[in-house]
Amino acid sequence: MKSYVYMKRMILSAIMLCLFLVVFVGCGNGGSCLGCIGCSGIYDELDCATVLRLRTEYRNQTLNEIGWQNADELPLDDIRIVSYHGVFGGHWVFSMDNSLPREMVNIFIEIAGYTFRFVGNDSGLYVYDAPHFITLSRAFEKGLISKENISAIWHLVSN
Repeated sequence: MKSYVYMKRMILSAIMLCLFLVVFVGCGNGGSCLGCIGCSGIYDELDCATVLRLRTEYRNQTLNEIGWQNADELPLDDIRIVSYHGVFGGHWVFSMDNSLPREMVNIFIEIAGYTFRFVGNDSGLYVYDAPHFITLSRAFEKGLISKENISAIWHLVSN
């Protein structure tokens, strides 16, 4: 009976050690898993520290745009990088979500002759021009990305 209790304690200790290592030491993806909330291994090119910085910058920009002063009104856990589409014109392109309530409607935006469809709860496509996230249409207007880039992005997200 003693050996059964001892074995049970050893197994429980091993499980707790594994949980501690994964949560507090790291997830093998460039940072602590607590800092990786929202990246969860989606991207090979971006480590968790970069993803955390991007999420923080996007949250701060969103708060500024809607006029909220308190960061607690939009917790960082509510900011997600939905997908990473690659580098175009030297800039990262992401689909972002800030979990703010929006109507569930279809939104169509034409950029350089390509029609992009977004559902109302989709925050859209953003081009990261450090330290700002710029909508895809605005990035095209500013010349940050070319018509060829728009075509490539459209083919990625429209399938």
